[in-house]
Parts: sequence; C-alpha cells; structure tokens
Amino acid sequence: MNPDQWRKLRELFDAALDRPVDQRAEFLDFACAGDEEVRSRVEAMLAADEQDDLLIDRPAYKAVTTFHP
Repeated sequence: MNPDQWRKLRELFDAALDRPVDQRAEFLDFACAGDEEVRSRVEAMLAADEQDDLLIDRPAYKAVTTFHP
C-alpha cells in the first residue's frame, strides 16, 4: 500500500470513528463511493479498534484463558 492509499484509509477511519456506530455504514456508503476494497479495509480497522476497546474495558484476568492440563 502506498502512502496516499494509507492516508486515505486513515482519514476515512478517523472520520468513521467520529460518528456514532449506527451512522458509520451510511457514512462509508458515501465516503467509499462503491470502492469495496477501501470499505472492507476501513471496516476491518474499525473492527480491530472495537476489539482493542473490549480488551481494555475488561479486567485482565477475564482476558486470559485458564490452562487446564
């Protein structure tokens, strides 16, 4: 991915984060203008960001699985 493509993804990602979750799909419909690859990448970034938030929001002992031999 070249720097211009990365910049575009980052801008779309940041703009999507600024919107309520229930408005992001509509925003991406407009902002990605049918470019499914860009939309897919931004959605993946949003999903990863959401997972990071989930890990931070719960106690560490709940994030770690217990080992049972």
